[in-house]
Amino acid sequence: MKDLQLDQYGDLFFDSVGNMNIVDGIDEVKQRLHTRLLRFLGEWYLDITLGVPYLQEILIKNPSQAAVVNNIKQTILKTKGVTGITDFVIKLNTDGSGNIVQRSVVIEFSATTDQGDVDMSISATIN
Repeated sequence: MKDLQLDQYGDLFFDSVGNMNIVDGIDEVKQRLHTRLLRFLGEWYLDITLGVPYLQEILIKNPSQAAVVNNIKQTILKTKGVTGITDFVIKLNTDGSGNIVQRSVVIEFSATTDQGDVDMSISATIN
């Protein structure tokens, strides 16, 4: 499988002469994970059921840690090419009582894929 390469903002990548690039293999799986983990639930008008429920269940006051972990892990595991998660850490910016201080989350994980192993760190923030 192959896909068009995206830049760090999720837009189509064009090289210095204006050509689009193709990604495949492990880079394609990493790009899929990146775009899936940064898509907010309901954000894509063509399918509002896609995305992570950041606004609904994660970046809220007193989020359920179990729901946060489950939502993120399921998004990773349902990504085409991913076969398992070997390491997983999620960091919410909270005060001592579990309240979100800044609406941001950092997801760090290692996964096995049909193309090899990946280590990734993804940050999602609501301003």
